[in-house]
Amino acid sequence: AMIAYFVLKSRCISQGQLTIQQVNDLLDSVSNNNAAKRKDLVKKNLLQLITQSSALEQKWLIRMIIKDLKLGISQQTLFSVFHPDATELHSVTTDLEKVCRQLHNPSISLSDASITLFSAFKPMLASIASVRQIEKQMNNQTFYIETKLDGERMQMHKDGDVYKYFSRNGYDYTQQFGAFPLEGSLTPFIHQAFKNIQNCILDGEMM
Repeated sequence: AMIAYFVLKSRCISQGQLTIQQVNDLLDSVSNNNAAKRKDLVKKNLLQLITQSSALEQKWLIRMIIKDLKLGISQQTLFSVFHPDATELHSVTTDLEKVCRQLHNPSISLSDASITLFSAFKPMLASIASVRQIEKQMNNQTFYIETKLDGERMQMHKDGDVYKYFSRNGYDYTQQFGAFPLEGSLTPFIHQAFKNIQNCILDGEMM
């Protein structure tokens, strides 16, 4: 980001022309179009940001996009300053906007941070452990081991004929896999497997 700043310093407008709301909207569009694999629209969004922002603003935009602000402060620290329950809510929603809207008043506590349909949540991740550690945790009882298949961690939300797909980072892949039984590269092939299920959330690996 610093290198980009020094290169762009003499080539960009001196004063940015975008409001914070416009920057947020464009960054949302970059994220959504990237998840939908619309590279043409991602390029268009980035060009709008680049042509209407100063070199200093672009330095921070780059840091925001690659999620490396170099502030010397952790996400958890910022959450704890904003609201005592912010970390908990973000862990089950991965939605920063929802955290800000629901917890804007520090005096109001979060009574129940629950997983809900069509709202991406942060999945539980596995960790490496030795067989001896596992035996100890299982109190030396019989247990089963299955081969770990390495794919793309995804979660599928279903309510009737409506489907949504999210990555482990909360990116929406519904347009790619299909929002309805006759759409996408996956939903048409699995819809019949849920004949007697009205709603559910599945978390697993997309192979």
